[in-house]
Amino acid sequence: MWALEGNTGAYVYKKSISYDGYKSMSSKVLLSQAKLKFDSDTPTNAYIYMSSNSNHSSGAIACDIGLIGAPANNGGWYLIASRNNNNSNTTSSAGMKTFYSSPIVQSTLVNGEYRPKHDIYLYYTYGDGTVYCQVQNVITGVAQEGYVDDYRFNTSAPNICLMTGTSLVPDIYDSTGTQTAGDIKCGAYLKNVIWSENKIYKQSLWKGTAYSFAGNNSSTTNYLLTYDRDNASCTATSDRDTINIFYDAAYEQ
Repeated sequence: MWALEGNTGAYVYKKSISYDGYKSMSSKVLLSQAKLKFDSDTPTNAYIYMSSNSNHSSGAIACDIGLIGAPANNGGWYLIASRNNNNSNTTSSAGMKTFYSSPIVQSTLVNGEYRPKHDIYLYYTYGDGTVYCQVQNVITGVAQEGYVDDYRFNTSAPNICLMTGTSLVPDIYDSTGTQTAGDIKCGAYLKNVIWSENKIYKQSLWKGTAYSFAGNNSSTTNYLLTYDRDNASCTATSDRDTINIFYDAAYEQ
């Protein structure tokens, strides 16, 4: 289960049906069609990623692996993992990790707008105690991979669900260190993120039948959540999900 995250800005989550035995998924993200713009006064980070959630008896855990686009990256998209852990007694720690010092995709800066140069393939799976993700640059063929180890991800557990996520998150914290929503009319945006060739599998490592994991496919998709509809939208068809997030200064509710 995912709770609403009111201080993390606008996002779009696509969650698989729970307790249905899904163990891996894959997508082609048409990143070269996207546009990313930051605001100097309200820092934001862009995320395009896959995730899984285990409601293990020892404590729930969510593991996101995918790409980050941040102001400090100068248009580069880097492979990262973020693990959220609500069980303080486990040896598995929470936190964010960057796997490589070089980006998988670079961008061109045009009039203050970053335009990624290439598309990517994203692959995500879990096995006995390990979550694994691979991202491949469609044009260069370069691949990067990331692992997160945690015993609560195992193939015998039926209570794991899979998810894709796209978000533009304000990177702002108050005096107590608590994340805040920031200025949602700052003009920053992440536009035209297209998830295509979306597949989900009931076996690890993308084996067996490839089921459609489109946003409008009710047989595999539990829900397609667009949070903060004033600033985010998603159009789902049988072969792609197109996402736009725009903190438009001119918007009036």
